[in-house]
Amino acid sequence: MLIPRKTDCRILLIEDNLDHRDLITDKLRKISNTKIVVHYYPFAGESLDHIEKRDFDVILLAISLPENRAGETLKRFAQAFPTLPIIVLTSVPDPVLIENAMAWGAQDYLDKTSLKSEVIARSVHHAISRKRVLNRLESQNQALRAFSHTVAHEVKSPLQSVVTALYMVREMIAESGNKRLDRMIHLGIESTAHLKLVVNGLLSFAEFESEKESHQPVAVEPLIREVFHEAHSLHDMSNVKLLIGGELPVIRGSLQVRQVFSNLIANAIKYRKSSPLEVMVECRKDGAFWEFAVRDNGIGISRENLGKIFTLFYRAKEDERIQGTGIGLAFSKQIIERTGGKMWVESTHGHGSTFFFTIPWNE
Repeated sequence: MLIPRKTDCRILLIEDNLDHRDLITDKLRKISNTKIVVHYYPFAGESLDHIEKRDFDVILLAISLPENRAGETLKRFAQAFPTLPIIVLTSVPDPVLIENAMAWGAQDYLDKTSLKSEVIARSVHHAISRKRVLNRLESQNQALRAFSHTVAHEVKSPLQSVVTALYMVREMIAESGNKRLDRMIHLGIESTAHLKLVVNGLLSFAEFESEKESHQPVAVEPLIREVFHEAHSLHDMSNVKLLIGGELPVIRGSLQVRQVFSNLIANAIKYRKSSPLEVMVECRKDGAFWEFAVRDNGIGISRENLGKIFTLFYRAKEDERIQGTGIGLAFSKQIIERTGGKMWVESTHGHGSTFFFTIPWNE
């Protein structure tokens, strides 16, 4: 099988086992119709120092390296070189490890105990092709984010002028007794207030990719209690109770995860019943991930809307009476997926909702 659009293919092989290295190198050199150039490093740290100086097409990374935990090694490479495809090599094809490796940034995996030249060629071909598509999509997403950011900024300033003018007009006509005109001005103020929320949401949505995330460890429980306390200045918090189900972990990357908790707690408060609201936050360890659950006993989500609520700007018809933009959940899902995690929801209309999300854990 040919490597796509290349007469040669430069491969970085990171493998500390000499026998495995020789076996893999031999299989690579037997690939027909493509000149294979292999650069070998036994340790991940050493290869990170050299990779910037060379133009590689693909990385073959053994994740049984003794110097680092498998996940940390893979994530370091994926974060340092986001445009390069990575193929994981493993002697133990554990399904959980394979699933986590794909979430951490790998394009494929190979079992070192059953390697064949055609299998490696096919894997390299598909990894390079997939990564090209992903890089192209990411480039398009960056262009869309830049466009959204520009439009939102251009709209924000004149929008504020419109809001100010409407309030001034409302004060001027207050003594006229013209109720019809007052209702029209009131409608204009409400509409511009909603548009302001949308513009601010778009700015946050467009800017979060460029934010530098803190990697300092932060305890989740105090973070959630802080978010809940801040909600008192934004929402009616009467008969709202926060519950913590068990011990919550210490995590890294707290700023954006904090935004996720803020969005989920705000949604629980907005979409509540008339009865007292309880918001429960729980966490459990699931392989290489922390799985968080944010439960509420609010109005719930209908089955027809469950598959749509993470779509940008989507709002259910029955929710139009509640102020919102349809950005928060889409934003939260993007934040979580950026970490390599997942986000989903389980709900029964009239009986509350549970939002789940996973993030990689670090010791």
